Amino acid sequence: MILIKRIILEYPCIRKLIKNGYYLFTFNIFKKKRISLITEADLNKLSLIRTCTLDNSLYGIDKIYQKAYDKEFFFEHGYYWGNVIPQGEKAKIIKTIFTISKRRELFLKENLNKNVKYIDPYIVNANICKITKNNILNLRLSANKPIRLFIPGHSEKKNSYCIVNPVPDVEFTTIVLLYYLDYDRVDKVDGNIYISCGQAYDPKFLERLKSLLIYSDYIETNFLGTHIIYANALGLDINFSGNINDSKFQILQIHESLYGFHNTEEKNNLIEDIESVSEKLAY
Repeated sequence: MILIKRIILEYPCIRKLIKNGYYLFTFNIFKKKRISLITEADLNKLSLIRTCTLDNSLYGIDKIYQKAYDKEFFFEHGYYWGNVIPQGEKAKIIKTIFTISKRRELFLKENLNKNVKYIDPYIVNANICKITKNNILNLRLSANKPIRLFIPGHSEKKNSYCIVNPVPDVEFTTIVLLYYLDYDRVDKVDGNIYISCGQAYDPKFLERLKSLLIYSDYIETNFLGTHIIYANALGLDINFSGNINDSKFQILQIHESLYGFHNTEEKNNLIEDIESVSEKLAY
């Protein structure tokens, strides 16, 4: 009941969801059987963002940076591939854009009349989630095995990555970190533990992810994305399983189907981005 009251006080806009038995924020990702009952449609309809700019509320960016509440600042919510410029960045009210890609910093400065700043990947300045940290440490101690964190590809609005179920390894306790909307779409394999860092607008998302990355003994993935940038920024090795060339080609296909390429330079810039991220893998 204390948690419910706290949520209502901090986020009045979700009273309707609480009344109907839904919950938005997960306090202990190892104990909830369902990560979230909130759908993307609910988010669009109920406007569950805390900042003037939608991106600034994603994954708890606003919990890390006070500037996220300023209507003139835009934080790219992850590693943006290629030359895509969201409509939000083009808005007249936006004066400063923060990005975690040095290539995009140069690209945006050349193509937008705005102040663009590269900053360290957001996870660097996120706090540690003590609940998640303690759960991992206790799990390692009780099982007497090192922790293997597997981060599979996740679904998109119009496409779906291949959500791979890793084979349990007797030498590890395997945690499979799923995108919250994929939690009920994946057939669970006995021997693996399935969790999520929470719903996309959960303010503690990055805190949980940071704790999982830091306190796991072995990190593995089968797709290219922001999580690789985050692991690298924390000084951690992340290993790739599967066919790296297939993963690169898949990103090109998805990007082309969603945005298209206006010229060869755009495609080449995306390929450059893909290669720069893949170079951060430990293999």
